[in-house]
Amino acid sequence: MTPEQIQRMHELSWYHSIELAPGIITPGLWAPANYHVKETMDRVPFKDKRVLDIGTLNGLWAFEAWQRGADVTVIDTPEAAKVAGASFAFAQSILGAQAVKYMEYSVFDLPCLDVGRDFDIILFFGVYYHVADPCLAFRKITKTLAKGGYVLVEGAAAPGNGVWASFNSQTVIYAKDKTTYWVPTGQCLLDWMKYAGLEIVEHWPVAYGERYHVVGRKPC
Repeated sequence: MTPEQIQRMHELSWYHSIELAPGIITPGLWAPANYHVKETMDRVPFKDKRVLDIGTLNGLWAFEAWQRGADVTVIDTPEAAKVAGASFAFAQSILGAQAVKYMEYSVFDLPCLDVGRDFDIILFFGVYYHVADPCLAFRKITKTLAKGGYVLVEGAAAPGNGVWASFNSQTVIYAKDKTTYWVPTGQCLLDWMKYAGLEIVEHWPVAYGERYHVVGRKPC
């Protein structure tokens, strides 16, 4: 990367830490948990698969999927695009990932003609707790997956074995984040996904139970 490109990188807004060149990483906030998500992605093959990344933000996982040989489409809301769209485009240019298709849609717009359907893999990392109706979001994902397709899920979780979700109110704000709606227990998250017609292949907690990972599958 040129000095001008490095300067431009530091002028942009970043949430993801993305290695754009050897030793040059975007100054994002979300780096410590990255290896957990990569381990989740290791559960399924990406080469030559059609992948949809929902809530891509700066594109960390979209570019990871692309580097693994996938045909990648990403969506994010217009509100998120205003914050992160420029940094996504910058990373895409530096990485040479022009084949990754970026569209401004919400999970609730799925399935739609522009984005398509019958994806082999859908990435839903760090999103479900930011939507007001996670059950509907998972139903939309099921409709957008191909039969036998996988959804990889990661997000905030409430410790405990019960089936319940904490609602983020104006008086009790989860992790000081007003964009969070629901924080479910792991079992509650699994039940949301089953309710949407997904099979649970694998699931496990990380970060002392405060994050949860799931590999789900649409029945054939």
